[in-house]
Amino acid sequence: MKTIKVRSVVLACALFGLAHVLCQAADVSPATGIDGFNGYAAASLGNGIIYGLGTTGQKPMRWRAAEIRFGQDVDLFGLRSSGYLSQGDTTRLDVVYYNEGHPDNNHRDGYALQMVFRKKLQPHLDLELGGGPYFSMNRSTINGTELDDGRMGALLSVALLARLDQYSPGLSIRIGYNHAVVPGAPSSDALLVGIGKEFGGGQASAPDLTERLPVWLSASGGFAQTNQSGPGKRFSYALDAKTYFGQWAASVSGIEEGDDGVRVNRRGLPHKAGTYSRSPRTGRLAPAPGLIWRPTSASPTARR
Repeated sequence: MKTIKVRSVVLACALFGLAHVLCQAADVSPATGIDGFNGYAAASLGNGIIYGLGTTGQKPMRWRAAEIRFGQDVDLFGLRSSGYLSQGDTTRLDVVYYNEGHPDNNHRDGYALQMVFRKKLQPHLDLELGGGPYFSMNRSTINGTELDDGRMGALLSVALLARLDQYSPGLSIRIGYNHAVVPGAPSSDALLVGIGKEFGGGQASAPDLTERLPVWLSASGGFAQTNQSGPGKRFSYALDAKTYFGQWAASVSGIEEGDDGVRVNRRGLPHKAGTYSRSPRTGRLAPAPGLIWRPTSASPTARR
């Protein structure tokens, strides 16, 4: 229990520290990136190998390595606006889901927060370098018992982007290499190929506070599956309501994670509050530093 608490504190400190640096050193509003784009999304598949401490049997990832990333351009430390970056270069903050495939007795995946630097090599070829904290969960079997080992490490990435703007503005083929290093656990290397797309910023308007406070409602549904083997997919859903109070926004959600009949039957009420600001240059709404308070009232039950 003490180890879990320490890992949680390390993860929280890493994410908060990086977010704090970005809020203080970067332009708070989304930066307008290459050719007017300021957002990025990509999905890739590939293969690799896991090695080092705790590896047994076959080490290849069996062509099940996968990566999904979403990013937002930021003017880190004012490098672009101050002229320190060349025309076409940019910095971006990415949230990455990474699955390291299925080597024998090591099924690890997790989430990373990466700071990415993109360098334009040629008009239709870009280079990206990224790195940041990586929180992973590795499922393995020891003495016939399945165990989930959560650890904090780092995910380093290098990618070449071949731009396909002639087919769709911002479209590119992504060829990437990922290196995951996790203290006290195996390391891995993987080569992934996929497709990426840059997006422009959407226009948004602040609520008219002269009228009654509007409430935005949303609902989503899908399927969830526990990390351990055995239970199949179960239906899950989320309901969300959000409203604004001046420069503040608050939301409350209801989440049902599904009942797998074996280990998980969990639901919760996450809620959060924060501030927003309007960019004087672009007229878009952008997140600003503020209080983020999101405790979860969950009701877990485990049946064996």
